[in-house]
Amino acid sequence: VAAEADVQKVVALAEARLGRIDLMCSNAGVSVRDPDFNNATSASNETWMLGWNVNVMAHVYAARAALPGMIARGGGHFLHTVSAAGC
Repeated sequence: VAAEADVQKVVALAEARLGRIDLMCSNAGVSVRDPDFNNATSASNETWMLGWNVNVMAHVYAARAALPGMIARGGGHFLHTVSAAGC
C-alpha cells in the first residue's frame, strides 16, 4: 500500500473482477518506534518514511484510485481505519 501504482492496480483488478466499488475500506497501518527506548531520535529516516507512507499516504492513494469511479457514478463511501497504534 506504500506504492501508489500498486494501489491503483488492486483497485482496477477489483473493479474488473467484481464490479464497481461502492464502499472503499482502507485499513492499512504499521507501528514504528524508536529502536532505542531511551533515545526518542533513534528511528531512521527510512523508518519514519515507512510509517508516513503506510499510515497516511496509503489512504490518499486509495482515495485517488477509487474516487474517480464514485464521482462518475454519483456516489460511494470511504471507510478509513486510523489507529493510534500506528503512531
